[in-house]
Amino acid sequence: DPEREENADWMREIYPNGRDGAEVIFYTLKNQAHAWPGGRPGLRYGNADPPDPSLKATELIWQFFKAHSKH
Repeated sequence: DPEREENADWMREIYPNGRDGAEVIFYTLKNQAHAWPGGRPGLRYGNADPPDPSLKATELIWQFFKAHSKH
């Protein structure tokens, strides 16, 4: 079973013991439509979905790769 953390905006599940020691972190955003989480609103299309500000996807991805360097 994964380690789970949840609040009103998102849920995070951590699967720590994958093949060859791999770790998988899965986020579910509850109020997100088709936009980059934590990003800026799209300017190209006037009716684009607004991004959910509760998580910043770019920062989360960077933190993950810093913690899991390839050596």
